[in-house]
Amino acid sequence: GTVRSNRIGFPRHLRDVKVFERHGERGDIRYVRADDICYVQWRDARVVTLLTTRHHATARADAMRMVRVDGQWQQLAIPRPDAIRSYNEHMGGVDTFDQLASGYSLLRRSKKSW
Repeated sequence: GTVRSNRIGFPRHLRDVKVFERHGERGDIRYVRADDICYVQWRDARVVTLLTTRHHATARADAMRMVRVDGQWQQLAIPRPDAIRSYNEHMGGVDTFDQLASGYSLLRRSKKSW
């Protein structure tokens, strides 16, 4: 799943997200493998950071993006890690649950009135 780059235990050389955002090209991929965990960063419109134990960072597929070139919109294929494709494919249920649960405060104290 997604992770913030300032998390404790996150690899130091992947923490410079702003530098990667400024100097990286769309479709660039950085990764580090530590034990069974693979830390993956992918530059799309912004930097996306994932942790995975299931996917290899070298497994890639293309993502189609609309890009303006010389004033004309063109479809461009950029490389995308397989972990990102899988996350986007399966994240819907978790996000729906979080959205529905946000309306209910589980930590709210109340007193019984009977």
